Amino acid sequence: MRHAIIQDHTGLPKSPLDQPFSHVLNEANLRPTLSRIQVLRLFIANPFNSMNIVEVYTALLHAGIRISMATVQRTLSQLELGGILLRNATDGKSSFSLCKR
Repeated sequence: MRHAIIQDHTGLPKSPLDQPFSHVLNEANLRPTLSRIQVLRLFIANPFNSMNIVEVYTALLHAGIRISMATVQRTLSQLELGGILLRNATDGKSSFSLCKR
């Protein structure tokens, strides 16, 4: 059975199960939760951008995704521990970017 490609609020194509994102999370030994998939999709859509917690939170809200700041912070930390994101600390502020794989 083929899955239809759907456009979401961000204009990014997605499959009903977000399989490519689930695969990346599974490889990092992380369960593919909705918040992890949403944050990962944001970074994959902007692979050359480094974003701090507030920028990620704001981008998700503008995309119509309801999520709390605490969930964003926890998700970013989990993706960092899983080796998917890299934390960059400058002047006491942290930003995150995709790890080069």
